[in-house]
Amino acid sequence: VDVLFFPWPGEDIDGKPIIYLGVKGIVYFELELSGKDWGRGPTEFGIHGSNKAWVDSPVWRFIQALASMTSEDGNQVLIDGFYDKVEVPTEEDLELLERLKETFNEETFKEVNKVERFIGDKKGVEALKPYLFSPTLNINGIWGGYIGPGTKTLLPHKVTAKVDVRLVPNMRIEDVIPMIRKHLDKHGFKEVKIRLLERGYNWARMSYKHPYSQALIKSIREFGKEPEIWPTIAGSAPFSVFVEKLGLPFVCGGLGHGARAHAPNEYLVIGEGGPTGGLATMEKSFIAILDNISRAKLVGQG
Repeated sequence: VDVLFFPWPGEDIDGKPIIYLGVKGIVYFELELSGKDWGRGPTEFGIHGSNKAWVDSPVWRFIQALASMTSEDGNQVLIDGFYDKVEVPTEEDLELLERLKETFNEETFKEVNKVERFIGDKKGVEALKPYLFSPTLNINGIWGGYIGPGTKTLLPHKVTAKVDVRLVPNMRIEDVIPMIRKHLDKHGFKEVKIRLLERGYNWARMSYKHPYSQALIKSIREFGKEPEIWPTIAGSAPFSVFVEKLGLPFVCGGLGHGARAHAPNEYLVIGEGGPTGGLATMEKSFIAILDNISRAKLVGQG
């Protein structure tokens, strides 16, 4: 094995192909607070909501714990050491950003994902920079107590949140959970449990100058399209497992279009004839990429 190829329908909704040269890392875990662990509030089951007059609420306590982890707007992580290993953009990153100034269209993302504005009302490449280079602490979901139809007053005994941390160079997955634990303990929330759901994987990056990256770019051009090249994507995939453990380079890309990943209306374009390629074009592009990668390998061996 010489290289990892991750097939990806890389065209945006207008048919512009985008190549991502890397991914962020990720650690996924649950935070949970119960009255039993706290020693306050209901301990085994939710009780009538009127009891809030004299019984503590694990839910309010949990909200305070979560709020301690970020600024009021949720956009700056306040956990000690969280940003310590974050690397500033490299010269190659800045070079690609200069190119993106000419081609990046923020309105495409906004339209597909039904987002009206970015954090801080940033525009263009300035909005793109934190997407590419900043780590994040994200709450995926919170639940506890009664969430059914109609009304029922309840003082819940337990509340849980699913949380992920996205990692950028040079952060490491093994640092994340200890940082979270230390923060919660420091701020008096020792009763909050951390349950690791996915140990996760580190970030991974490739240079656009690498022969395999150039083979990917060549493949897209053979279909008459000029790819927009991004230093990385904000999402995560386990490429670092192949890079760190097997020493393999990787490429990620292709034609075709899909979007709204993880949303209820995630989709992939099947038919041809629109602004993007369909399933047939996607498959043809994957074959072209494999062919050009094999030729790049032969040149490298020569």
